[in-house]
Amino acid sequence: MAVVRKWTFLLVLTVAFANVVACSKQTSPTDQGTQVGGGGVTPKSTVDQVNAALDQALQLASEQGVTKNIFVQFWSDKGSKSKTSSISEPVHVFPAYAEAATPDKQFDNKFALALTQNRITRRAQGDCPHPSYELDADASVSQLNYQADICFSIGNLTATAPSDLLKQVLALVLHEATHMGGADEAEARAWQTEFIDYFGTRIGDISENIKDTTLAGITKAHLYVASAQDHFNQDSADQRIAGDLAAMSAVLEHLPYWNDPIAIKLKLNPPHPELIEKYTDVVASTVNDVRMHFEGYHGGWKLESWHPVDMPGLSSAALAAANQEAITRYNKAIDHIYDMFLSVTELNYTSTTSDPPTNHGIKVFKTISIPVYTDWNFLPKKDN
Repeated sequence: MAVVRKWTFLLVLTVAFANVVACSKQTSPTDQGTQVGGGGVTPKSTVDQVNAALDQALQLASEQGVTKNIFVQFWSDKGSKSKTSSISEPVHVFPAYAEAATPDKQFDNKFALALTQNRITRRAQGDCPHPSYELDADASVSQLNYQADICFSIGNLTATAPSDLLKQVLALVLHEATHMGGADEAEARAWQTEFIDYFGTRIGDISENIKDTTLAGITKAHLYVASAQDHFNQDSADQRIAGDLAAMSAVLEHLPYWNDPIAIKLKLNPPHPELIEKYTDVVASTVNDVRMHFEGYHGGWKLESWHPVDMPGLSSAALAAANQEAITRYNKAIDHIYDMFLSVTELNYTSTTSDPPTNHGIKVFKTISIPVYTDWNFLPKKDN
């Protein structure tokens, strides 16, 4: 696996790319496609693959939204708890956050703007400008500020295996972005190293086929709702109805990356990424609606909760109506999840769900009211 290694140089150059202060180079026999060991060869990336990975990395790094910028997500999820003080106190990356008295979402993404405005050179072959005493460099910035020009050597980066390419290029972009904030080499390397670990844990292999797995999960959720309907047809008070609907929710919670729009975008590279959050929202709202009726435990679902069967004095007709309403609601919810997922992944898919009204910017069904929560750990208790 290729690991991008970087060195920073503060030598002022007199070459065409003046004042280069940060460079990077990756060197590994396997990365070059060289025969090693028992004769295995690590494939190299093509120029087109490198350019595509760099395009994607720059786009993810230049997003302004807190939930969309992958570097903001990295710091929020992991960096803020880093044992490296220069990361936990991100003065060179998110200065407003580090300096704010109440640092709640104070992300000053100067590097994001710089990545969209500054000159970025893509060298077809050879190293980016670097001091004469260094052998090579895959990337560099011209100075330690947000006015820096940035260079990436496309030719050099083809040495990275395709399976590792986006992770390494993203880490490379973060390294240079850190330098633009004024970070020295040790700090930039620390950010890069921790991001590589974070990306591997959160995203993993971007070639993973989550489309088929997702569709299979949605189908399984539909089957549980159908089972609930069958039990209802036999006995409208059957407690197995509650079990089926709870199992349906558990299946939804195991859909691949259902609460991670960035991971879905990277793994699917869908034709309609702008709809991803609408898909994740409707999954979340369905899951949390079920949680409003059932208490969840790590060992499974407990039926003694808010289900109508626990309400003393409830007439059989009222119980039947409550059960049928729940089955109907979740059947429509699964249809909506399926509809939204295909809307994301299929280029010319025509939605079968009529355009529903919006609720705080999130689409919900016309016929049902499902609360949407952003806290995925929300688990209401029946005594609340």
